Amino acid sequence: AANASYLPNPESAVHTFCHALPNTWHQMGVILSATDSLNWLSEITGKSAGDLTGELGDTLKAPTGVSFLPYLSGERTPHNDSAIRGCFTGLAHQSSRAVLTQAVLEGVAFAFRD
Repeated sequence: AANASYLPNPESAVHTFCHALPNTWHQMGVILSATDSLNWLSEITGKSAGDLTGELGDTLKAPTGVSFLPYLSGERTPHNDSAIRGCFTGLAHQSSRAVLTQAVLEGVAFAFRD
């Protein structure tokens, strides 16, 4: 987000840069494994990212109880922890590939919200 104030926040790992416009600053967060989370699931399931998301259909689904933390290569914003790692929680025998895909997408969305 561009703004007129220099507001660094190192505790949350938000980056602050000089903007191209004078007296303006650009602030941004970084999620290291956003798209790579779906690429990783694609690689281990042998299905393309398009096939995986296609299995979800065209309507929003209710949460399934399976969660995914998308920290496959550490995280910067807001945790700033290179050792943090990803995981699935709430898995059961009936957890399908579509449930895992939904959890990955939800996990990345929540990471952006974080």
